[in-house]
Amino acid sequence: MLEGRFTMNKLNGEGRLLKSSMHYYQGQFSDSQFHGKGKYFFSTQSWQEGSFVKSKLEGQGKRLKTKL
Repeated sequence: MLEGRFTMNKLNGEGRLLKSSMHYYQGQFSDSQFHGKGKYFFSTQSWQEGSFVKSKLEGQGKRLKTKL
């Protein structure tokens, strides 16, 4: 499920893509693709954050895991 502002049926600007209850991306979008700063959360309780280009993490980013 995509949440955010749509222009011509494409998500642009800040938003969130829910793939499952514990697997999602939150951040900037362009044409419904991850594009700009954001965080991708995995079901393993870890996440990646950084700059995304066409839905791929580009350049320097971080991969973190929460401590239980």
